[in-house]
Amino acid sequence: MISLTLISDRVRDKLSDLALWNIKRTKKLLKKNDINSKFLNNNNLLQICSYNDDVEMFCFLLNRGCDFKHINDNGDTCLHIIVLPPTGIYCLDILAEII
Repeated sequence: MISLTLISDRVRDKLSDLALWNIKRTKKLLKKNDINSKFLNNNNLLQICSYNDDVEMFCFLLNRGCDFKHINDNGDTCLHIIVLPPTGIYCLDILAEII
């Protein structure tokens, strides 16, 4: 299991909360932390959801203003992550509607 840290308030949480579609937990964390907080490899929450193909969380984060243009340490945006296997096409459809 990968651990991550929200830098602003030293809140610790597990990546599995995002992978398990735990929007309630994410909303609670976002009350005290920036939606564009950076994690392992400079990924933001939208990039993590893109990798996990978590459509519900992806929509939630986009609607809340998460930066879909953010570039991580590998030079990838959430769009790059969406089109790489094993992720699916569902998040791409949603991103296309927003852009």
